[in-house]
Amino acid sequence: MIEQLWLEHDLGWRRDASPLTTMPVVEELVSAAGYGRPYAINEIRIHTRNAAGASAMKIALADAGYRIVRHYDPRTLRL
Repeated sequence: MIEQLWLEHDLGWRRDASPLTTMPVVEELVSAAGYGRPYAINEIRIHTRNAAGASAMKIALADAGYRIVRHYDPRTLRL
């Protein structure tokens, strides 16, 4: 069992200037759950400043049955 899996959406850029993201990992987790074999992960924490990417990851993983926590870095919050 994985106690916590932390995912960042934006990982950088490929040589062809296309974005490198964590979405292939999310797709694998969702696919496994769809086949009735979800990964044994207690909690997935999403920690990215990319709001659209975080939302896409959260919706896909939550719909697949994973427990999601959206982590916000207090240094990036504006009150």
